[in-house]
Amino acid sequence: MRTVVFVCERGLVFSAAGCQPCRRGWTLFQHRCYLFHEDGWFTWQEARQLCQDRHADLVVIDNLEEPEFISNRTDFYFDKNHGYWLGLNQTGSSWVWVDGRVDTLGFWMQKPFSFPGKNALLVPNRNPTTSWAKADSEFKNRFICEGKALTRS
Repeated sequence: MRTVVFVCERGLVFSAAGCQPCRRGWTLFQHRCYLFHEDGWFTWQEARQLCQDRHADLVVIDNLEEPEFISNRTDFYFDKNHGYWLGLNQTGSSWVWVDGRVDTLGFWMQKPFSFPGKNALLVPNRNPTTSWAKADSEFKNRFICEGKALTRS
């Protein structure tokens, strides 16, 4: 009798179908894996470090479908000034994603927070195309990590 052994990348989930594309607790969307971190509140830098510790980074919005996907998986918490950190921050006069690309979408809220900063926050329960707020990096929030999905070759 021949035994077949499956070896999944560290942290990935094995099922009857083989290795799953995302680690346990992560959600697959458009060949990327997302972690909606809702346990505790963190500064922008703390959130980014926690994502990087998981071999990912804060979420980068690449297309028009992604904000809808994210909005459907985030919930209002505490008050209207709290949300989820995005991988977007202000560098000079530009808003730049953590992957180095300049933002071209600009899904900013019409009415800014009274304490704006140089980092971007997605505020839940809003129209996805007007759901980003400028927030101070020391403000503590939830966050979203994004990483590569396991692909078959």
